Amino acid sequence: FLDVENEELSKINIHTTNWKNNTELLLETIANAKKIGGSKGKLLEQQKRVQYPIDPEDCFMSTEGNIFPGMEAQLRKNEILESGDTGKKVYLSEDSLGKISYTLSNKDIAEYPHPGGFIDAPALMFEELPEKKPVDYLYLAGFDDYKQDESSTDSIGAFYIYKVNIGSDEWCGRIVFSMATRPDPRDKIYRQMFLAMKAYNAKCFMENADSGFKEYLDRKRVADFWLVESFDFKSDMTVKSTGRRKYGWTPTVQNISFLKNLLKSYLTAEHTIIEDGEERVVLGVDLVNDVALLDELITYKPDNNVDRITAFMSCLGYEYYAFNNYMLPKLERKKENQENKPKKQERTMMDRMFGNSGRTKKYF
Repeated sequence: FLDVENEELSKINIHTTNWKNNTELLLETIANAKKIGGSKGKLLEQQKRVQYPIDPEDCFMSTEGNIFPGMEAQLRKNEILESGDTGKKVYLSEDSLGKISYTLSNKDIAEYPHPGGFIDAPALMFEELPEKKPVDYLYLAGFDDYKQDESSTDSIGAFYIYKVNIGSDEWCGRIVFSMATRPDPRDKIYRQMFLAMKAYNAKCFMENADSGFKEYLDRKRVADFWLVESFDFKSDMTVKSTGRRKYGWTPTVQNISFLKNLLKSYLTAEHTIIEDGEERVVLGVDLVNDVALLDELITYKPDNNVDRITAFMSCLGYEYYAFNNYMLPKLERKKENQENKPKKQERTMMDRMFGNSGRTKKYF
């Protein structure tokens, strides 16, 4: 093995690994697992990656201590990176007539975990900006701000716009716009958020521990219109919160636990999608397109700083409230085109997330 000419050493048998051949074999096994498809193929791929990691990230494919489906999130991340469909990196702007448009950017997205300091990262746009103003409550926004005086921490401002799960098109039940950044000055993130909210007609439900965005909207005298008032998750969802803060949700232990369970239900619920003309059942985690959010889900631990998770939970919390108060829009279906008729399975994710209350569903 060492090419040393020695009679004694030549008597020793050495077993060496054929790294090239074994790697090719593992890649072939993973490819065959993907061809199987469905939950069986996904489970087989997970097992092979965990048992024989060929990528450093495969070593983190464990659900120990993680309440979210970490391995499934890792597979979803791999799928996105392989396809290259990571969203458009954009900055929004508004002209003198009030039309909102975007400019493509080649700047880096904020990585997870954020190393600290300022970063002026662009937003990620997955669904194109609407041509006309969407109906109310079709899009909802969630936001988790950062402490203004702690620029050295790994905390960033995380903002999402989510299209509610009413089954009208492929983007329902998905994040359509995301931003994670920590610019200087701070108002840069607030302006981008405000433009996105106007473009998608999305009111914002945020964690109310910080009030910077409210103060920004107060200066424009529009906070009452664009921010969602506080409500109590403990109640029947029709009772407004009696807390001191007028907007958003208070990060109590009970509220955080409720929203995390809501997110877990979203990620693990089954959902029927149409792909290449065929129906396919996927998990909610397979609808997540934001790679950095998937990173937070993959490595989640209770003491981690999870700004993106918090922002997305805010969206789901407001969808839960809107669903229980019959606020979600009723979209007309074309009677002449029965192929576009939503399948019963498409309601599965919402039913499993929010439970079957026994009342008639009115969100179609």
